[in-house]
Amino acid sequence: MDQRLELDPYATAIVGRNDSGKTSLLNRFFDQYVYEHAVHSGDRPLVEGPGDRHVGFTLLWDIDLSDYSVFPFPVAFQPPARRRFEVTFQHFDGPSEDWIYRLDGQRLAIYSDRSPDTGWPVLRDEFNLRQLIPRPHYVSVSRTSASMFEMHLFALADGWVRSIPHAKPDDPARLLLAVGGMNAITRPVTGIEELWPQLPHTRRSEHTLEQVESQLALLSERLTTKMQRWWNDPPGLRVSVRLAGNADSKRRQHHINSYIVVRDISGTHGPGYSGEGILWFLSFLVELLFLEDQPSPLLLLFDEPGSPLHPSAQRAVAKLLTVLAQKHQVIYSTHSPFMIDWNFPQRIRLFRRDADTGRTTIDNTPYAGKGAHRVWDPLRDTLGVSLGDIGVIGEHNILVEGIADQLLLANASAQLEALGRSHLDLAQVAIVPFGSDLVVLRGLLNTAKRLGATACILADSDSSGNGFVKEGLKQRVDGLQVAAYVDPVSKDASIEDMVGTTEYVVAVNEAYSGFDWFRPFDPTTIQAACGTLSLGSYFEREFSSRFDQNFSKVSVALLLIGRPTFEEPTLARFEALIGGMLGAMQRGNRSQ
Repeated sequence: MDQRLELDPYATAIVGRNDSGKTSLLNRFFDQYVYEHAVHSGDRPLVEGPGDRHVGFTLLWDIDLSDYSVFPFPVAFQPPARRRFEVTFQHFDGPSEDWIYRLDGQRLAIYSDRSPDTGWPVLRDEFNLRQLIPRPHYVSVSRTSASMFEMHLFALADGWVRSIPHAKPDDPARLLLAVGGMNAITRPVTGIEELWPQLPHTRRSEHTLEQVESQLALLSERLTTKMQRWWNDPPGLRVSVRLAGNADSKRRQHHINSYIVVRDISGTHGPGYSGEGILWFLSFLVELLFLEDQPSPLLLLFDEPGSPLHPSAQRAVAKLLTVLAQKHQVIYSTHSPFMIDWNFPQRIRLFRRDADTGRTTIDNTPYAGKGAHRVWDPLRDTLGVSLGDIGVIGEHNILVEGIADQLLLANASAQLEALGRSHLDLAQVAIVPFGSDLVVLRGLLNTAKRLGATACILADSDSSGNGFVKEGLKQRVDGLQVAAYVDPVSKDASIEDMVGTTEYVVAVNEAYSGFDWFRPFDPTTIQAACGTLSLGSYFEREFSSRFDQNFSKVSVALLLIGRPTFEEPTLARFEALIGGMLGAMQRGNRSQ
């Protein structure tokens, strides 16, 4: 049974119950089958389905002009241009050309000759996928570095360079030191002096003792900066990586090139921190710092990151993955609703495994069911909760009336960021829908005040919106209303009016085109027909009177954010709105 997985250009969250194939896809398929061209007989049944040996798959990459400065594309890919690269594998019994490459639909000659021993075709060196696609990088934080370990520093012998500059050490302690710019082998502290093994193609490091301590101090500061940005419970933690012992002991360690390294996490008072969750988070930060140092983009694969963490820390990990996705393409699996960035539901993919057949199906739009008011049911069935159940107060917050406001604002901001224009830092700003409920809004404002967080309110320009803004002012929180950013200003505007009449009506027609009862709207007549009503209120009225149906703002918002970009007038309106929000949050310190 053919399945198609559509990956988001930035981050893709794979959701599914246990044993639905998430780990196999991440840990085996991308790295082993695709990147290494290693689909051997023992693995073939795992690629498609149980018992099926004649397996096959096709992958598509969109090549951009900027990719030519990163990847050494062969002559066949020249001249530089936007291209579609297709790789197909099809298993046959016996020696055959199992792999087929196509560029813009044209098949490439990727084989040179046949092996004299086996008769299998030999792939040309320039068509090795290592040179053509981002390397899949499977990130596992199954172990954390010990709080104390020994290290032996080395340098590469003259004339030797790393053949795979992005290779990651398996040992967490070695990875920690690599992030600090040190080549080392490590081992547990045993209390017995042992000789270190002789490594081929290496020589003793020329670092002085002072340089070693200086690099460890810089590593400590780098880790502390990351920790203090992303871990706030408790805030202000510091990470220290240092040599153990007094001055004489350190000189002896340097003399024999066998150092004892101590790593700890401390707060402003009391004993150090050594819980499983915070140590996992530190190891995760080490992984991220390693990835930041990589010169080329990678395909990052995370299997259930953040599992040992409490909900707010999981939310921080989800935001970190979004930040990573600005450089690398990220795919991760999760069972936790807090590991999903609900600002971008178009990045969610749902895996379902049939208990009778054992086959897994992939739903690339699990939030877009036919029932307009049941768009989150597939995710609710799998996770137990949906977007509407989750509202997490952050350090800086924008409180919006509904989910449609959250989706359109977050995705417009992401598009503006990609264009280098004014945007919200969604790694630090939480967009929280309060469901147009004054009691819920009051609770969120009280929570923000108790936590010392800043906030602003985005409300519609109707009587209810006026009430929400007044409630904010009572608690010294600024409120913005949509009407100030649309034309005409006097309109009872909602977030839909930020999109613009024509663009929004086209989206409504497309979202409901599959329903027999629906009749399309004419964009040219809607402007006058709306009067002072917002677009959202107008369609709610018309759907009820014309079709006897409910209108879903969320369904239309999901369709809009699934497009490559908003039109320029829409982006300009959102950019102005975001400027007002940034100013309101700067003034929001009054709420503390």
